Amino acid sequence: YDRAMAEADPIASDLQSFDVHRTRSRFLDAFARIENQLGRLADEAGIDPGYKSPVGSRIEALKKAVGSSTTNKEIILRLNELCELAELRGNIVHAEVNELRDPKENAQIFVFLNPPFQKCKAVLISAELMEKHRKRAFELANELKQFSGIPPKSKPPTPTSPAATSAKASAR
Repeated sequence: YDRAMAEADPIASDLQSFDVHRTRSRFLDAFARIENQLGRLADEAGIDPGYKSPVGSRIEALKKAVGSSTTNKEIILRLNELCELAELRGNIVHAEVNELRDPKENAQIFVFLNPPFQKCKAVLISAELMEKHRKRAFELANELKQFSGIPPKSKPPTPTSPAATSAKASAR
């Protein structure tokens, strides 16, 4: 690929980059819908939605609040699946994005390069798999909308001091 070829078709390379950014943006938008539903479910369960906490921590707090009863099995399954997508989201949200193409294989690979302080240094994912994850994130957001009526987290009884108990008894 020489310089003359690059100058002859600058639009093609712009369109390829647009595809990469658009796909990531659509995935992150679908995940934002999920985060809105997580906040709603946390509010219903009477727990702090933890908006300043990492998404994974918020999912774990919600799983704990929901409990493991068989009536909550479906939401627990969705939250478990969401953990995997949350990890992908965390690894690409602040990453620099690049693209690799293999014309012989007709393959397009997205390369997400993270800053040095990140635990995960890079993510390589096919365009097809990224689109599959985007679709699933959107579906999960819609599935989470269907869950409601999570019982509020029960508060433990307030302990009373022996002096308060005897004061109540003597007042009777």
